[in-house]
Amino acid sequence: MVRVHDFNLFITAGAYVAETAKIRISTKPSAVFNEWYRNYSINEVQDIDLPIQLMGGGPYDLQLSDGRKLRVTESASFYTLYSYPNLRIRPTQAQSTYRLEKVSNTCQTTDLTNTPGNTSIITLTKPASHGISLTLPARAYCVGDSIPLSFQTTGTFGSDNEFRIQRIIDNNQVTDLRTIKGTSGRSVPIPIAEVKNFSVRIVSTNPVTQSEAFPLRIDKKPTLSLRTYERTLNDLLPGDSIPIDLSESMTYVTSLTRLVLTNGKQDWTYYPAASGNDYGGFFVNFYPPESGAYRIKSATNVCGTTSGSGVLNVDLKPYRIFFPTAYASQKLVFCTKGSYQLPYGIAGSMPGNVTLVLEVAAAKDSVFREITSSIGTNLAAFQIPDTYTSGSYLIRLRAGDIRSTALPFELGTLPTATLSADGPTQVDYSLPMKITFTGQGPWNVTWTDGTIREFPFNPGTISEHISKTTTFELKGVTNGCGYGSVSGKVTGTVKPRLTVSSSTNAICSGSSLLVRYYLNGEFSTSNKIRVGLYTARKGFIPLDSVTTTVSGTITIKIPAQLEGSDFYELRVMTTSPQLSESRQLYLSFPPSYRLIGSNTINPGQYSTLRLINQNAASNIQTTINYELSTGQKGVFYSDSKEQNLSVAPTQTTTYTITSISNGCGKGTVSGSATVMVNPPAERMINTQFVSTKSGYGYLCKGDTIFVSYEAKGSFSATNQMSVQLSDSLGQQFTSLPTLPGKRDQELAGILPTTLKKGSGYRIRVVASDPSSMSSASATFYTTAEKASVKFGVAQLPMQANGSVYKLPLEFTGDAPFSVSWGVDPHYASFFTNNLRDSLRIEALSPSLTYKIRQVTNVCGIGTVLDPSTLKVELITATEPTASHAIKAFPNPTTDQIRVEGLQPGSTMQLMTLIGQIIQQTEAKATQEDLSLRAVPPGIYLLHIQNATVALTFRIQKL
Repeated sequence: MVRVHDFNLFITAGAYVAETAKIRISTKPSAVFNEWYRNYSINEVQDIDLPIQLMGGGPYDLQLSDGRKLRVTESASFYTLYSYPNLRIRPTQAQSTYRLEKVSNTCQTTDLTNTPGNTSIITLTKPASHGISLTLPARAYCVGDSIPLSFQTTGTFGSDNEFRIQRIIDNNQVTDLRTIKGTSGRSVPIPIAEVKNFSVRIVSTNPVTQSEAFPLRIDKKPTLSLRTYERTLNDLLPGDSIPIDLSESMTYVTSLTRLVLTNGKQDWTYYPAASGNDYGGFFVNFYPPESGAYRIKSATNVCGTTSGSGVLNVDLKPYRIFFPTAYASQKLVFCTKGSYQLPYGIAGSMPGNVTLVLEVAAAKDSVFREITSSIGTNLAAFQIPDTYTSGSYLIRLRAGDIRSTALPFELGTLPTATLSADGPTQVDYSLPMKITFTGQGPWNVTWTDGTIREFPFNPGTISEHISKTTTFELKGVTNGCGYGSVSGKVTGTVKPRLTVSSSTNAICSGSSLLVRYYLNGEFSTSNKIRVGLYTARKGFIPLDSVTTTVSGTITIKIPAQLEGSDFYELRVMTTSPQLSESRQLYLSFPPSYRLIGSNTINPGQYSTLRLINQNAASNIQTTINYELSTGQKGVFYSDSKEQNLSVAPTQTTTYTITSISNGCGKGTVSGSATVMVNPPAERMINTQFVSTKSGYGYLCKGDTIFVSYEAKGSFSATNQMSVQLSDSLGQQFTSLPTLPGKRDQELAGILPTTLKKGSGYRIRVVASDPSSMSSASATFYTTAEKASVKFGVAQLPMQANGSVYKLPLEFTGDAPFSVSWGVDPHYASFFTNNLRDSLRIEALSPSLTYKIRQVTNVCGIGTVLDPSTLKVELITATEPTASHAIKAFPNPTTDQIRVEGLQPGSTMQLMTLIGQIIQQTEAKATQEDLSLRAVPPGIYLLHIQNATVALTFRIQKL
């Protein structure tokens, strides 16, 4: 069996290759229903897709016995014989029969009447009581025709029933074409207005049912355009073909049945329907007998005959010069003075008196010049003269006015290579170099050590790793044209560099530490490595040294007598050259703590003792184990200056620390705390919780605190409860102005505005009745001061070319601070722990005024001081124009500026670029001199303002 197959035919003659249009081999067509659907049952009325098996090679035209036609455009692939379209049906009868009548393809038409498998019988087990069957004549339908649609009904339809004739496009776009009232079928003409394939069906409203959807192919008269491809029409020989592509301007148009081409002298008739054209497209190899204009004389399909558009202007040549097709895709490279041979061929008959010449043109202008006329048979030998420079060119053969296709090529010359530095020659690791070439790339460079590297780009760049002073030179360079000359050299040196590491960065005082130092680059033979510790307070503390020029290790002994209040760095230094490298060293010391926290409590209460770290700034957290004189043991981390311990004595007890230690050994202790336990009394007051108005738990000057307490026993009607505050040691108590609290057993106390800073305050509630015992708060309280804030300047000059700006803020009180700021009505929040900080702005607009709306800290809302606003002014590098009478000179200056044209009373401000005012004075005359002797060199702004003018000068102090 011959399978469907598409292929292209190539004809070769020497270097000449001709390719035909695509050729398709098809066979006699056949069609059957899928064997599973030749007898098929369904339970209820529904749409069914009946699969049909087609073979022979498409496209196919398939006709059924009921008149419907199918156009199947898909063709079988190289690997299969079959195509599988579907026939959409909707059977409504107890038994419906569908029969394939005939099938056509480009080869012939096959009668399927007696073919096994041409029939599908659909059995409906539950037939509809009502049905609509549709009948359409089997013929072509064209734009402008009317479809003679007729339908029949079974069953009884209501008197108000409507039959709706519907058009379905793409299976989902449904449009009512016409509505008819009635109870039975009839014939209805449906006009065709446009070229668009669709299906038609009929739907009833009472009862609701529908017919099958009947597919319709709508055609129109052909509207063709004529075009060609693959070969220019002025490069043809007699007997050459033109692959013509006829394309329909509209889709969904049936195949042409007749096509006539003409040149006005002769007609050529084709029958495309027999050639497998699809949807109006048609391909043919046309052989023009002579030069001239060819056009479509007429085109015919089932809808009629029309003329086409487009003209093919053909100019036949007696012969053609061509290069092998492989050369068109190759990258050709020639060199000046190099000898080359270029094969060629001649198709047709070239007269003997015509001379072949080889021509070259620059690609940028395509102006061809002859380089040789000594052309051998089928082989052109040539040299490119050295008058041509390297670049992109075209080469072709010409005989009279007939020319070959021009081949692009690159012209190269012998190369040169110059080595130079591509940056600093004293480097850390890699020495960057570049090589500047001439001639055509790529270039292969040979270095003095024999290494060869290829460089595709000019200039070429390379980085070499060096560890000492090294000189690089080139030995040679080659490209496609041969060996060239080299020049230049680069000497690189390595920056002396010191790198340090240690066996650990956390160590106890008195321990040994292994230090590794790495030396890169070149050091003097007298170079000495010095290792020690560094603190900001004491500076460098030398511990050991060694004379060396190479990397190594050294072990140092950390002194045991170091003070824990300092932060230490491990510092390694070299002497020749002088380099220094530091590493943070987290030193830990044996703990040293002092115990405080004497207090008075009632029976059953607890109290807090406080351990104060005497190594206040020990820069590593350690686990500390302690034991009190009562035998109570515990563990805590040295992460703060103070540590609280809870105790609950049943009788008056004096506490001391009997032992304390960490990973560095036993520590030292001092201090004691006595917790006095009151004897049981008739009346007792236990202080429980203390809250502050601010809500942060700090005692703020002038703030109100709320103290909850528990009163036990009977108190007199004249008894007065009051709040007392201790000193910062928790010892001496003083009564506070006391008010009733918000709830039972709660008092409000007003803190004094003269409250001193401290963290050991206690609070208690006392009664005026005699024999009343009170316990103080178990915890300590810390004082804090309310915040205030202001801008550091009232004006900020804005630089037109600036990118980041800082709005300076100044605070008082205790950090952290929260500031609400912005440009009304848009505000943002800013948080800081610093008394001086800045708001960083990446983009400012001129004439904006920034405002501080509010500041808060642990004491709540603070005070916004003046200046609370900051105005931004745009200051450019352009000085005031000559139209202003005010002048400032000389500029630049060394010691003073003279200002002329002033109005008495004008304000003159000399400020930094961030708006900090250095000098401010008021003009007393029309001319003033400003001294800059005390101002360091730099750029400053001189702002002059009066009632009528405001100017800003940029002043440079040399």
